[in-house]
Amino acid sequence: GRSIVESFCSSLYSLGFYEEGGKFAARLLELNNDSTYYFWGLVTVDLDLGDNNSALKTALKIYGFDTNNLDNIYMLFYTYLYLRDFKAAYPLLQKYNEIMRQQGRKIEPDYLFGFVYQEIGRKEEADFHFEGTIKEMLKYIELNQPSVTCKAYITLAKIYSARDDKAKALEYLKMVKDCMGFTIFRIKDFKYCTMFDNIRQEPGFAEYLKEAEFRYQKEHEK
Repeated sequence: GRSIVESFCSSLYSLGFYEEGGKFAARLLELNNDSTYYFWGLVTVDLDLGDNNSALKTALKIYGFDTNNLDNIYMLFYTYLYLRDFKAAYPLLQKYNEIMRQQGRKIEPDYLFGFVYQEIGRKEEADFHFEGTIKEMLKYIELNQPSVTCKAYITLAKIYSARDDKAKALEYLKMVKDCMGFTIFRIKDFKYCTMFDNIRQEPGFAEYLKEAEFRYQKEHEK
């Protein structure tokens, strides 16, 4: 069903088969008339290819469809975050949380929210989102399911890098390297992810990226 198509579509995107991924995303659009996943794909592909203007244009267009839709708000927030425009990302984060409160829903820790809070100098909120995510990720690691564990390692590496704890960030990055699900990540996420800026110049990061690209290429060819 839908979830199989979605995960296949994600795999195609993450391995650089953008056109094929787009076709399956369009199929999802036909199947259930849910355009969110389709548009996420378009934005992700543009960000991967470094076409930031196009990504922002799409995200703004989607936001314009319904400015109170949580998915649309988050997509635009994510795009601004990727473009390192924290001033533009922050009001969207506030709006997102406000709508969550109005709907009586609990604000769960989100490390991307934590990062934006940190960048605009709101330490208390940043800590809530970072600490909460760290706790959650350590729980996933305990469960020891390869692909989930792998995602947990990468999330922890991002958080510790953002907090400028380089040693810990590189330590978790090393763990990702030994992970089975290592190839499931968009390689561009490592290259452009804002949260890795603090460790980008570290030899360990360059080494990691080289290995990641090698494995990515191998999977892509396979």
